[in-house]
Parts: sequence; C-alpha cells; structure tokens
Amino acid sequence: MGFITWLAGLIGLVLAGDVSPPGPGRLSDDLRIPDRKRKGATPAWLILHRTTGWPGSWQVDLRLSFSARWRGPGAAAAGVAWVGPGGLMWSPTPSWRELGARAFELRFDLIDRIEVTPLTARSGGLVVHLGDGVQVWLWLRKGDPVGLVNELRARSQA
Repeated sequence: MGFITWLAGLIGLVLAGDVSPPGPGRLSDDLRIPDRKRKGATPAWLILHRTTGWPGSWQVDLRLSFSARWRGPGAAAAGVAWVGPGGLMWSPTPSWRELGARAFELRFDLIDRIEVTPLTARSGGLVVHLGDGVQVWLWLRKGDPVGLVNELRARSQA
C-alpha cells in the first residue's frame, strides 16, 4: 500500500508541473548565460583547483560534486566570459550550472593584475589577480580571447 501511495504522489507531482525543490541549477543570484553568438562572449573554462578566494569558495557545490572529484586537479567548468558594464563576467553552461557551478562578476575596481598565456592560436590562459591574493584562472577557448583580454585590460585601467 505504501508503494501505491508513493507512486500516486509522484505522478501527482509530475502532472502538477515544475514543483521540484530548488537545486544548484536554480540559483536566483546566478547570472544568466549570454547567447554564445553574443558579441564579446568567449567560451571559457573555470579551472577549479587553481581559483582561490571567494570566487573559488563560491563554487563549493561544484567542488564537492562527483564530476569535479572524479576529474581531480584537472577539473574545469565550462562556461562563457565577457566584459560587462561593471567587470569581467563568467557564467557556466546550463549543464555545469546543474552540477553546482555558479556565475560571478569580477569588478574592475577589484582587479589588480591580469596575466595571459597563449596556449594555441585560438585559446589562452587568463589569470585575474584580485586583492588579498585572490586568483581566478580561466582557459579561454576558441572565440576571440585576445579581444576579450584587450577589452578587459582597457576597461580595468580606465
């Protein structure tokens, strides 16, 4: 009898619509991912184990996920980066958002230094240094990583 009651309740929840409890993919404070065709948006992987400070601790749900632990030190979350009106924005793809990745903004006034390392003709490593030793490591893939870095440098020094 308990199984029948459980099954009837489950069917009722499914028919009632989206009544699932909020999870990592439903963060109300999460930035919405821009359209990949949006001008200035560059595919960017967030390197979890190298990112420190509040941007790293912001990813606590993702760091504890099986997916990130399975990948070990090479764990990286796919997303896109772009220069917004107030700073460098990063937002995970929907599948990584479901695993616990959270978007963030690195305000221009917090950025101390920017380091860039070319990796291939169309990708590069970006390390953004904030105050107090905070570092955000991104792997900019495809798109126009040079354009994003140049715009970030110009806007953060203005």
